[in-house]
Amino acid sequence: MNNLDIISKLNKLLEYSEAKIPYYTNLFEQFSSKIDYRSFSDIPLLDTYTAHKNENFLCANPTEDKENDIFMGALGLPLKIVRSKAESTKMSMQLTLERRKYLQGLIKKPKMAIFSASIKEVTKYDAGTGFLELSLIDINEEKLEIQIKAILEYKSQILIGPPSIIVRLARMCAENGLRMDHLELIEGRSEIMTFEQRQEIERVCACPITNVFGNHEYWVIGYTCEKNSIHIIDEQVMLEVIDNTGRALSYGSKGELVMTSLTNFSMPLIRYKLGIEGILHPPNFCSCQRNTPIIEFPNYKNYDWITTSTGLTSPSAFIKLFRRLSSPRYIDIQKINLIQKSIKNFECIIYSKEEKSYNETELLPIYTAVSEVINEDIDVKFISKNLKEMGSDRRWFLNQIPK
Repeated sequence: MNNLDIISKLNKLLEYSEAKIPYYTNLFEQFSSKIDYRSFSDIPLLDTYTAHKNENFLCANPTEDKENDIFMGALGLPLKIVRSKAESTKMSMQLTLERRKYLQGLIKKPKMAIFSASIKEVTKYDAGTGFLELSLIDINEEKLEIQIKAILEYKSQILIGPPSIIVRLARMCAENGLRMDHLELIEGRSEIMTFEQRQEIERVCACPITNVFGNHEYWVIGYTCEKNSIHIIDEQVMLEVIDNTGRALSYGSKGELVMTSLTNFSMPLIRYKLGIEGILHPPNFCSCQRNTPIIEFPNYKNYDWITTSTGLTSPSAFIKLFRRLSSPRYIDIQKINLIQKSIKNFECIIYSKEEKSYNETELLPIYTAVSEVINEDIDVKFISKNLKEMGSDRRWFLNQIPK
């Protein structure tokens, strides 16, 4: 998309937000002149904590066609994302378009297999849509075997999931002389796929392999091309790189990533800090000739996995924890660190502005949510810390069990 199109979309978003979104109405009153793309870099940055605290003022009045979800913020804070069904459909259509750019001749409704932490069943198949869900809860060799058989049985054409799990699946296929020749595309999500992981998967799956970059707050931000560069989907999202003062940096500079959603008018996130570092390159940086900026991650850290007595579980399984932390009593929390010391032992560090101590009743939802995921009695030690001790690592779940 050219600069004039981006400027037009940005101005439309800013004008709408000032008129319809209470948070931005109040924020833009501070400016002496009308806010537009020329003063865009002067807009104060929005972080997960501020969004969490003002989530009721960040969206227009809900209507019946709005979809409400509670997703995980970068700091382990619950953030309710509101979008209309039309906006969700548009995002889904854009993802389909990205797949078609990568894979010419993709059928209209391909059979998809996707790893998810939202189901407890090892596999769940919808015969009507050909959609196969694969659980990311308590993953072990036995469950992977069941999931491989399902992928083969239903002849899934697109496989979506964390690269670390897809690699384990590929290894098991290699050990058992199995090939997945029916696969037409593999999308790595939640983690950034390494070159070594790609090589292992390619030995078993003779199909294109992509990296998808996104977050819970917006969904898909970038998609790889055939040259393995991650291109920003600039029809829907704008990405900036900033230094530690909040100043926008030029192409080729490393800094913190800041996102602006150009299509979600139900809940605009303008200059929203993602909590990770990256380097943004110009559209002509990649030889594939796609005219969109490219993002790379020099210090990217994939998330840690939860260790249970029977396998590994994605931290996304802690969604109930975030729902239980969404009440006003937790509004002062600016970050949590849930640290797994052993299978049954956890530390939960709570960072709040006043280093507030929470009583046993207030902390019970955290204990309950963790024990439900681990599926046995656990011990959680709660620690309160001040904001100066937060550090630069934005991950909220850390596994410190010795490897």
